[in-house]
Formats: sequence, C-alpha cells, structure tokens
Amino acid sequence: MLPEGGEGYTSGSVWRLILTVFLENRLAIVGLGLIVFMTLFSFVGPLIYRTQQVFNNPNIANLPPSLHHPLGTNPVGYDTLGRLMLGGQSSLEIGFAAALIAVGIGVLWGAAAGLAGGLIDAIMMRIVDAMLAIPFIFALILLGA
Repeated sequence: MLPEGGEGYTSGSVWRLILTVFLENRLAIVGLGLIVFMTLFSFVGPLIYRTQQVFNNPNIANLPPSLHHPLGTNPVGYDTLGRLMLGGQSSLEIGFAAALIAVGIGVLWGAAAGLAGGLIDAIMMRIVDAMLAIPFIFALILLGA
C-alpha cells in the first residue's frame, strides 16, 4: 500500500511517487549515474575512440600514457583504454543477460508456486530460501577459516 499523504508526499500517480522517493536517495542517483557512465563509456566510447584491438603490436608494448594512448599500452601492445571499453561491453552484456534470465526464471518459478499453492508452494519456497542462503553460508565459512 502507498502512504496516504503525510511525510511530504502529495497524492498523485504511483510513478511520480516512485520518482520522488528515488530522487531523494543520493546513493541511488550516484549508482544510476555510474551505470549510465559505464554503459556510455563501453558502447559509445569505441565509436568515438577508435583503436586496433584485433592485432597486437609488440613495437608499442608498455608505452606510458600519451595523446595517442591515453592510458598507455599493455605488455602485449594493446591500447589499455580500448581494452577497457571492449571489456566493459562484454561485462555489461553478460550482466544484463544474466539479470534478465534470473528475472524470467524467478517469475516462472513464483507463478508456478503461486498457482500450485499448498504443500507444493511451501516446498518450492523452501528451495528458494535455501538458494538465497547459500552465499551467506559461504561467507560464514570464509570468516570461520
């Protein structure tokens, strides 16, 4: 349920309330800014900053930062800035794909549990609880070691 009035919120659409609460959270704004920056850096950056990342060039290995290579080159001769952009593309694509797959599986699992109800619902939700607890168990094992 949405809060009715009070605490500075005026009645209006649900999206306006969500936007208002989001804009009040500075950490959320910083996080969104980082995601937008990384996405633009990874997908728009290679269109602006062209570099050869297919073939290595040993003649330019380990160069310091310069106008032609703003972050220098690595020991193999690849431009470091170009590698960051292409690596960011791969990482973001895999991350977004994994998130979409997880949402899809979660929606199907939850819908099946909700439709089945009763004992099957309880068993399915205990499986979810166990899967959510696994990372915490690994953290406890690491802390105990």
